[in-house]
Amino acid sequence: MTDHEKRTREEYAWKLIEHQLGETLLGYLDDPTCTEIMANPDGSVWVETQGKGVWRLDHTMTPESRLQIIEAVASYADKVCNADDPEVGDVLPLVRARFQGYRPPASYAPGFAIRVPSRQLIPLSSWLESGSLSSKQTDLLTSAIEGRRNILVAGSTGSGKTTFCNALLARLEESDHRILTIEDTPELQCKARNLVPLYVSRQGNFRYQQALFIALRLRPDRIIVGELRDGLATLELLKAWNTGHGGGMATIHANNALAALFRVEQLLQERVARPSRTLIAEAIDHVVFLERYTDAQGKPARRVCDVATVSNTLDGHGRYHLTSCLHPSLTTQRRS
Repeated sequence: MTDHEKRTREEYAWKLIEHQLGETLLGYLDDPTCTEIMANPDGSVWVETQGKGVWRLDHTMTPESRLQIIEAVASYADKVCNADDPEVGDVLPLVRARFQGYRPPASYAPGFAIRVPSRQLIPLSSWLESGSLSSKQTDLLTSAIEGRRNILVAGSTGSGKTTFCNALLARLEESDHRILTIEDTPELQCKARNLVPLYVSRQGNFRYQQALFIALRLRPDRIIVGELRDGLATLELLKAWNTGHGGGMATIHANNALAALFRVEQLLQERVARPSRTLIAEAIDHVVFLERYTDAQGKPARRVCDVATVSNTLDGHGRYHLTSCLHPSLTTQRRS
């Protein structure tokens, strides 16, 4: 298929999707504060916007419209979404937003969720000014970036992991380092002059492990991974970080800083029977843990709970040793 044919196919798929989404949802897709659009099997539509959280629109979608969007994405991605394989995960054509759709028998009616990539770069200074990050944490992270230490950013879904990674990457804008980014949806924002972005497909042939395998042949100074999801990719990244490619970053789902390291172990267990804690401790220098919470005014907010420094040696019992730099609000809670 020629580039012209691919472009034509992409534009045709988007026209079908655009028609079914309608003006209301297209408006939210263009809204820089919108992070998620969700159409449920009952026809209700929910959105998540910065500063307001998740809320229901006065807008519904028919099962036919939801199904046509799912089928358009599947067709564009050269996939089949039917009763035997009732889900499709890919990106929306042209918009490049992450899409996950499902249909019966996975549920009683079709539904989907669109993760809208952030178009707003929130620098570390804004995190600090809003109180989401402390000055001590800022100094620690600035030193870590300048010292080319590896940073793992952890948190739950929607906690702001990628947004915070982009804030860290912004500090490398004037760097001459050769930076290689690997992700499945274009969400990382890096304006470094010597940048090599690689895009992988979770359901295609070019996956994270293949990208990390060839990464070392591309002479990177820093390797940034959108999200750690499987054992082989995690193993390849740790080995790369441990062989002269410091200053990397990656995100992972976890409930606290220590749990992030345990999550790395769980991923490695997909490939090795007994993951090496020594390898993990030597590769990861800091764990940043973010959380979503409700502030005093009842509004949804995010904060950096902990910037934990990981000792590169284990204690006498073979356990990780972390030194936490907690958010001031949490230290106050502990004292009270």
